[in-house]
Amino acid sequence: MSKLFDFSLVNDKSTDAKVILNSGSIVYANRAFMRLLGLQEEVIGENILTFFHHPFRELGLSHLFKIKNGEMSSFTQHKMARFDNQLVDVEVITAPFIHDGDILVQAVIRDLSSVKKNEELLRQSEKLSLVGELASGIVHEIRNPLTAMKGFLQLMRSYPKPNTSK
Repeated sequence: MSKLFDFSLVNDKSTDAKVILNSGSIVYANRAFMRLLGLQEEVIGENILTFFHHPFRELGLSHLFKIKNGEMSSFTQHKMARFDNQLVDVEVITAPFIHDGDILVQAVIRDLSSVKKNEELLRQSEKLSLVGELASGIVHEIRNPLTAMKGFLQLMRSYPKPNTSK
């Protein structure tokens, strides 16, 4: 399997986490994968599904079965559990390749934390915009009757006061 790791220097410089799997077990993991999950120890031999948040394990397993049949998956969103039990939003794409007669899987995992944070900021901004529009509408609806009342008061002041001392 030494030829499998010919590109390990390139993969270790990648910003995307990459793992190579054999029947779901990790046979190679780059540095970005270790950083993404906050891992210090070697993960070779571990089942990749143990790193996925429990509700996403079944989806990951179905992807592994597809890959075993030679299919390539599209990007799918998952949650992975870091070493410190924090969840990380990720996007995963997997592709099969054959090495020494074995069907192996290369998985590229992208951290979506900053994307999710930006989406949340955009949602908050949209909410604030809607609140601003609502407040503007309310002010407009209150100002109209007040303006009418002010006009009537000015009109009333312009008429002479009736003489009530008879």
